[in-house]
Formats: sequence, C-alpha cells, structure tokens
Amino acid sequence: MLALILANVELGEEEKVEKSILEISEVEEAYQVYGLYDIVIKVKFEEKEKLRNIVLRIRAIKGIRSTMTLIIM
Repeated sequence: MLALILANVELGEEEKVEKSILEISEVEEAYQVYGLYDIVIKVKFEEKEKLRNIVLRIRAIKGIRSTMTLIIM
C-alpha cells in the first residue's frame, strides 16, 4: 500500500527535515513544496499499524509541526 504524508515544518528547517525523512527506509520519495504544507512524503507499507509507526517516526523529527496522511486507494 502507498500513502502520502503532508508535513508542515518550522521555517528554515526544510532541508534538515527532508534529509531526516529520507533516512526512513519506508520513505520512497520526499519533496519540498510551496503551499499549506512544506514537504510531501511518499511511503510504502504493508499494514495500517506499520503506517502508524512511520507517521510517528516522522512526527518525532525535530522541526516537524504537523502532518496529514492520505492513504492511496
């Protein structure tokens, strides 16, 4: 299964946060974007509990303010 995670990041922390996100093995891609969210993250997972753990790891990264998760059908 695939999901997109939209992350809102502290101003000026985008580069550091993106690097940290890309270190997570389940993350396939991450892009800095302009708009309401600062980074779009594509993750691959097998079950919803795994996705929950991925989201918790992303939220624990210093500089992350909030996230929104979209599961791709």
